[in-house]
Amino acid sequence: MELILFGGIFWWLIIAVWFVAMALMIEANDSWHATWISLVCFGALWWATGGHNPFPWLGRHWQDLLMGALAYFVLGGMWSIIKWWFYLHKRANYYEENIKPDLEKKWSGFVDSQKAAYKNDFKNYVQANVYDMPPDVKNHKGDIMMWMCWWPMSLLGSVFSDLLHNIFQWIYRMLSTMLANMAKRVFAGRFQEFS
Repeated sequence: MELILFGGIFWWLIIAVWFVAMALMIEANDSWHATWISLVCFGALWWATGGHNPFPWLGRHWQDLLMGALAYFVLGGMWSIIKWWFYLHKRANYYEENIKPDLEKKWSGFVDSQKAAYKNDFKNYVQANVYDMPPDVKNHKGDIMMWMCWWPMSLLGSVFSDLLHNIFQWIYRMLSTMLANMAKRVFAGRFQEFS
């Protein structure tokens, strides 16, 4: 009840909408819209609190503000490391499931002498130009800065997005064999006239 009294229900509704919208924007790597959504929501919060001037309070509590800012930056840096690790593993899984089989199929058309001659060129081309494998930090500066700046929303978005994605991937892997066998049983003997 005290939470509702602090700011009122409208204030908390704006906070909830802002947090969900920000998490969606950050996960979509859309920092431009995330910034504008933040400005609109901060304006709505200022309006919801009656337009009170926050600067006198901030002037009286500048030490708390400084410590909070320091903690925010430290936690943002830590989150960017964790998020980069998740990103690298997501890219590695994508490579193993999608890119590697395609490359192996294309590479199988070469004879051994061609493979030896073009192996380094092909590897460098794939890594640098086509797939960004392994991902280069310089190419992802914007993502990493966004993860640091908006770390609470990025964390929320990652927990829900990645966690739900991994759960459904696991369920799919568990069901895929059963579903494939079901399809084989239903269509068993149906196309014998074409064999």
